[in-house]
Amino acid sequence: MMLEVERVTNQWLSEAWFSLSYWMSRFTLRSGILNGEKVHDFSNPVVEPDGFRELSFQQACIIVGVLMESDL
Repeated sequence: MMLEVERVTNQWLSEAWFSLSYWMSRFTLRSGILNGEKVHDFSNPVVEPDGFRELSFQQACIIVGVLMESDL
């Protein structure tokens, strides 16, 4: 099972590595509005649908993942 998970993960990484640039730069030290820095263009404006904060972390991740993979 773990070999299959590793294979799928490596395949995804080889095809979508560029998507990680957000995560690699988003959470750097002293970034964002709380530290007086400009918000990234892709983070502005903040879009948060009604009820999003009431979702569990798992539910929110599933929804965001599906939206990212969809053609919307």
